[in-house]
Amino acid sequence: MSNSAQLTEQLLTQTRRHFPPFNDSQVEITLIEKGGSGRRFYRVRSSPEHSLILVKYNLDRLENRHYVQIAEFLAENRIRAPRVYFHDPEEGLIWMEDLGATDLWHYRAENWEVRRALYESALGEVTRLHCLPISAADEIRKDFPQEFDAPLYQWEQHYFIEHC
Repeated sequence: MSNSAQLTEQLLTQTRRHFPPFNDSQVEITLIEKGGSGRRFYRVRSSPEHSLILVKYNLDRLENRHYVQIAEFLAENRIRAPRVYFHDPEEGLIWMEDLGATDLWHYRAENWEVRRALYESALGEVTRLHCLPISAADEIRKDFPQEFDAPLYQWEQHYFIEHC
């Protein structure tokens, strides 16, 4: 069995342990080719109505350890993001809500009326985040390993240009 197949089988076993509806059915697990920062995303589906996203993250990257904390912060502040169902920090696994395979990039060729509504919705959530008082983020920020300063922002821009 290849390393990839072995990992997939381990992920499936762990999913079935935490999510009983995935026990008795034919389950399909597929790698989602998008990811970053040592994270791999998988879609786990037993039927059209039973689907979730499984994130396998690299424990060596400190930022990955805050992924769930950030998701919880967003939920507490009513900023739309996928809901986290279960987190196994020892294994570096997160099971979360599957919002579907269609992202903003999928709509890039649509007419402006279609794209505008989607962009406005996304920017509306960003606006809600940036309108929070600084004090709302004090608790979560104290655990972050690195400030998002000018050099890091520049690195992120270059990464985006190169890979996106």
